[in-house]
Amino acid sequence: VGIGGISSLDEIENSYKEALKSLRFAQGSVVHAKDLPIKTEYEKDYPIETEKKLFEKVENGDVNGSVTEARTFFDWMVENYSDHEEDIRLKVLEFALWAEKIAYSSGGMTYRFTVRHDYLNTINSMKDYEELRLEYNDLVDKINELEEELYKIRSVKSHDEYIANKVKEFILKSGD
Repeated sequence: VGIGGISSLDEIENSYKEALKSLRFAQGSVVHAKDLPIKTEYEKDYPIETEKKLFEKVENGDVNGSVTEARTFFDWMVENYSDHEEDIRLKVLEFALWAEKIAYSSGGMTYRFTVRHDYLNTINSMKDYEELRLEYNDLVDKINELEEELYKIRSVKSHDEYIANKVKEFILKSGD
């Protein structure tokens, strides 16, 4: 038996993943995720909560919130690693790809293999951190636009399902 950590209902998927991970590394018949020696550790001041919030806000289509979190994270990178430009560029690319993955995995869009053909060149063409920050914010905006479109699509589908159910109820009632 694998046991995951206690999570809020909207984070129950994490507990499930921990339980599965526990099973993979179990040596006994019952293992709890917190007892596993394999854990991801972050450097002392790494803003993991900011990173999590950024992706949650992207997933929820919260444009203003995700831009705020993106700026906070970018400021942290420049403040703490201003002499590590290549690492900052890679993190910007990583964020763009993760956010894109979130948008596509939400469904309702056609994935195109070549959609990111200019990401790397664009990021590498930035001359300084201010240009890179603007590009980073643009990437977050683009992902948020995808999420907003998905939200609209989901809303229409939900509304259509609601109407269909109402029609079905009406037909069933009138048959009585």
